Amino acid sequence: MAARPPGADMSDRAGTVFPIPLSDVRVDEGLPAWTVHAVICSTILLNFVLCMLRTRGLPVGANAVAACEVATYAMALYWARREITLGAVGVAIGMALYVLSLRTLVNPGLDPKILRDVAIPFIFVAFGRACGNPEQADRVVYWAVGIVTAGALFEVYFPESYSKLVDILTFYYERGGLSGVSFEQVVRADPGNTLYTGGTRTVDEGRTVGSYLGDLIGNHRVSSVFLEPVSSAAFSGIAFGWMVHRFSSKGIINVVFMFLATLDILLADGRLASMTCLAALVIYLLGMSLNGIALFCLPFVALGLLLLDGAYSFGTIDNGLFGRLLMSGTVLHSWSIEEWLALKPSAMGLVDCGYGWLLSNLGLIPTAALWSLFCFQGRLTLKQRQWLTLMALYFVLSLSVGPASLSVKTAGLAWFLCGVATSPRWNAA
Repeated sequence: MAARPPGADMSDRAGTVFPIPLSDVRVDEGLPAWTVHAVICSTILLNFVLCMLRTRGLPVGANAVAACEVATYAMALYWARREITLGAVGVAIGMALYVLSLRTLVNPGLDPKILRDVAIPFIFVAFGRACGNPEQADRVVYWAVGIVTAGALFEVYFPESYSKLVDILTFYYERGGLSGVSFEQVVRADPGNTLYTGGTRTVDEGRTVGSYLGDLIGNHRVSSVFLEPVSSAAFSGIAFGWMVHRFSSKGIINVVFMFLATLDILLADGRLASMTCLAALVIYLLGMSLNGIALFCLPFVALGLLLLDGAYSFGTIDNGLFGRLLMSGTVLHSWSIEEWLALKPSAMGLVDCGYGWLLSNLGLIPTAALWSLFCFQGRLTLKQRQWLTLMALYFVLSLSVGPASLSVKTAGLAWFLCGVATSPRWNAA
């Protein structure tokens, strides 16, 4: 068995159950570079390519999208097979049986897509640990940021060509991402529009970040290759955080790509992504990190604040950041104990309510159990703990206003980098 880096003995991992092998960790083997690029790039380009094919007249519905996503997961699993533990397999099987039994016997309104969202962290953390090479992860992030920036600039300077290339509105409608009513409303309001419904700020809202870009693109929020601006901004926020994380090793090249990621966030008018960037700078400049207990408590603090907001209605419900927080808090405050435990569907709609969607389909107790696997990963270095702290803040903030952070378009990279950052090879890099 290959030698382990200092501090990586078995006692350090005795309590770790997240998809990390508890024995015989191979620190001398990585993955071919093309496999890492292929998997991560497929997560960010998949919907763009399928939308482009649909716009050209090929039939691309929800089943085709699901099949392509499954192929991406299968590819990642194949290359991560040495990192999948019996414990992880047991957790996955147990969660699948739990969700399917709950849906069959108790709550028929439960969305089975929750199984996909639960599987993504297991698959991509294992894939990141199989890669285990920070330098390789750097190159993937550089390529990804380059692709996203190129797509964003193309959309800004050639908006008509972009709209002809991808009919986003019809694509999401046909795959079930929009209701018929909202589709008809958008078409009637703007017959030539092909962008996603969240692709433009209202006149009253205006741009929140990068308001000086209004003269160039107005209230349009750039979607780039993600087809919708929320994912574009979130992805760039994660990439920015990684480049801050790796700044001491890479130096000036990371400054260049941090600038590009920031540009993508400004073009997408990403409010929470801006907070992610700010959190990254604070965490790494001040040398901060949270231990496992503090990480575990973060979402419960967020839930408490949302419940408080919902109970006392601080403000009005609208599409602004605080209005969406109030909407999320109002939904959670209206729940009975059965809804918190996913024993019956939510009586209120779950639009813009990430915690609501997650808890109403999985339940509070299983969600807390899965979150604990992320928080308690044995003995980690300060650098590793800092990355987990940043990602915990990202997910906690994102789920407060919507479930977009669960999508593989952004979650794939986030969890992959968590796997790389906590790999035993990290100390040797």
